[in-house]
Order: sequence, then C-alpha cells, then structure tokens
Amino acid sequence: MVDKVNELIVRGRAVPVGHLVGYNTRLLPGPQGDMELGVLRSEGVDPAMFMVKSIPKLSVRGGYRPLFIKPMIISVNLIGSELDMVFRLPRGNYATVLLRELIKSRQPEVDFT
Repeated sequence: MVDKVNELIVRGRAVPVGHLVGYNTRLLPGPQGDMELGVLRSEGVDPAMFMVKSIPKLSVRGGYRPLFIKPMIISVNLIGSELDMVFRLPRGNYATVLLRELIKSRQPEVDFT
C-alpha cells in the first residue's frame, strides 16, 4: 500500500496533507493523531479556541492543507544580474515562502526582517 501511495505522489496524482487546525478539527486515532494532540497540548492550544463568537468571520473551521505544492512558473528572465520571474501559486500559499525556498538563505530570520 505504501509503495502505491508513493507512486501516486511521484506521478502527481496524490499529495501528503497535514491538518490546518480549527474548531472542527478531528484528530485521527493512531500515531499521527497522538503526535498532533501532543503538540497542541504542549502549546496550550485547544481547537475550540479557533471559534471566535464575538467576530465569527475570524473563526477557523479547520481542514487539511497540502504539505508541499508545485508552483506554476509562467516565465523566467535574467536581466543583467536580476531575475524576473512570473509564477502562480494555489490559493492560500505565500510567494514569500516560495522566494525564501529559492534563495535558501542561511539566516532567513535575519535576511528577511
């Protein structure tokens, strides 16, 4: 079964996902759910905290999110020493994260603040 899932991932037909924690999060039984619950507890987080009754639009229901994405590269041009790149990301992903991965700074917390 693991080999079949890995093959689907390599072919782009499946992608590993992780929890986007929210008030409706249901942790699965087993090692993964135990690990997620342990992290939530150690951080003092209860999924119910994501329900904001006073401002419902700020509430987060929860769900799943791909652990990695493949950006759609539209164009890449080298102009002198500058790189001009046009790309598209799936909704909910951040260009700054993609750019950080491209640049791979040894100290992103220093270089990008």
